[in-house]
Amino acid sequence: MFTVNRLFSLSASCCSSSTSILTISSHHPRGFLLFPFLKTKKLPMSLTSEKAEVDNSSPLKRSKTKKEEEKWHLDLGNTKTIPPFHLAFPVGSVEEAKTFYGGILGLKEGRSDTDWVDFDMFGHQVVAHRSDNLPKDHFNDVDDHSLPVPHFGIVLPWEAFDRLAERLKENNIKFIIEPYIRFAGQPGEQKTMFFKDPSGNNLEFKAMRDETLLFAKQ
Repeated sequence: MFTVNRLFSLSASCCSSSTSILTISSHHPRGFLLFPFLKTKKLPMSLTSEKAEVDNSSPLKRSKTKKEEEKWHLDLGNTKTIPPFHLAFPVGSVEEAKTFYGGILGLKEGRSDTDWVDFDMFGHQVVAHRSDNLPKDHFNDVDDHSLPVPHFGIVLPWEAFDRLAERLKENNIKFIIEPYIRFAGQPGEQKTMFFKDPSGNNLEFKAMRDETLLFAKQ
C-alpha cells in the first residue's frame, strides 16, 4: 500500500534486488521526477501532507482524500460550458443522411468523406458512417409507451420543441411516439417525441418543463 499526495500517475518497478525506483509524473514544468528508495514502500513525509490510500487491486480505482466526495467525478475546471458530446452511428446512405439531418433537421454539415459526414447537433458532434449493419430495435416500457432502444437526441427549449414537431409533420416524418407530455405534474415533466432517420436510427427529442430538473429523481 503506497501513501501518496494528489498525484496524477504512479508506477513502481524493481530495478535490482535492493533498490526500487518510484516514478511520479504530473503536469509539472520540470517533467518527470525520480525518487530512489531502498527497501521502502513509503514516500518521504514532505510528499504526504494529505494522506490517501491507493487500492492497487483494480486499475479503475483511484486515491481519494477526505475532502473528496464518495463518488468520483471529473473536474472540468472553471468552464461554464457543457463539453460537446460526440456520437458516431451507422447509416445506409451518406446522401440520405445529409438530406435528413442537414435538410429536415437543419443541422449544419461539417467535415465529410465518401463514407461519412459529421453534423453540428446544437453544439454536439454527431457523425453518420455508412455501414451495412444497421441497428435493430429493442423496446422498454416507460410511462405506458414502448420506447425504442438505442436512441439519441437533444433536450430542446420548451417552445423550440413545438417548432421542430411541426417541421417534422410538414415533411411527413412518421412518429414512433407522437409528441406528448409525460411525467405530468412530476419533477421530470417533459415533452417528448420519437421518430426514425432513413436508416432506422431512433431519435428522441424532448423539452423539460424546468430544465434545472433534468436529472431530478421522481
